Amino acid sequence: MRKLAGKIISKIWFSLKLRARVAAISESGEILSVFFHRPNIVEFEKWINWCTNKGFEFISSVDLGNILDKGIKTGKKQIWLTFDDGWRNNYTEVLPVLKKYNVPATIFVSTNLINDGVFWLELARLNQNILPIPANELKLKSEADRNDILDKLKQHTKFKQMDREFMTWEELSSINENSLISIANHTHNHVICVNCTYAELDEEIKLSETLLDKYCPGHISFFAYPNGDFNNNTQSYLIDKFDLIALVGNNNTNFEADKKAITRTVSYTH
Repeated sequence: MRKLAGKIISKIWFSLKLRARVAAISESGEILSVFFHRPNIVEFEKWINWCTNKGFEFISSVDLGNILDKGIKTGKKQIWLTFDDGWRNNYTEVLPVLKKYNVPATIFVSTNLINDGVFWLELARLNQNILPIPANELKLKSEADRNDILDKLKQHTKFKQMDREFMTWEELSSINENSLISIANHTHNHVICVNCTYAELDEEIKLSETLLDKYCPGHISFFAYPNGDFNNNTQSYLIDKFDLIALVGNNNTNFEADKKAITRTVSYTH
């Protein structure tokens, strides 16, 4: 009961926080860059409806790029809406709402989550009882160590597999054909980029780009860091590979913002 109450309070708090952020945007050229994972669809539609009624305009990634290229104040209240990872909820529940309100959005896809249908962190949490470390500590491990721990976990006799929680390639290809949706890169394995060597990060980007080229032709040259983790090394490596790079932060996007360091605000995730 306490856990359920906590989730309800968390949803309400995030919803109110997000509305406050939207309401605080002036017409000075600032843009709210916000990302979701697999939102509660009832709360999500309420938020979309509220923003629409308050006169906010949702812009596409192409629109955002053009605004930043020109560096000109639009004089409008605008929101850049994005989703991370490729959860199936985005296809089955979110897309119908976006169509209903004619709202453009970008989905940053981790391609191996589409291949496997499950997220390694969720899988680790499900099997925490046979994991040698707390599941969240996998985010702190080197990429080689993370893979080694997960490989051993999957070989354990008590290992539990999860049902698919992510879109299939057919579903992602279908959503890519909708003019409201842009598909972009979020690495192949949803790696923590700062824990990767240059060779590992290079492989992650190449694998992801190859699969996106195959299944989502016309995908945009935008990138968002998984878990929001970045440093000067990852930035210097990626800066010439993408037209826009998204970070995680609490600042709205100013019309003079650096396209290779756009801050996005996290919303409620369930």
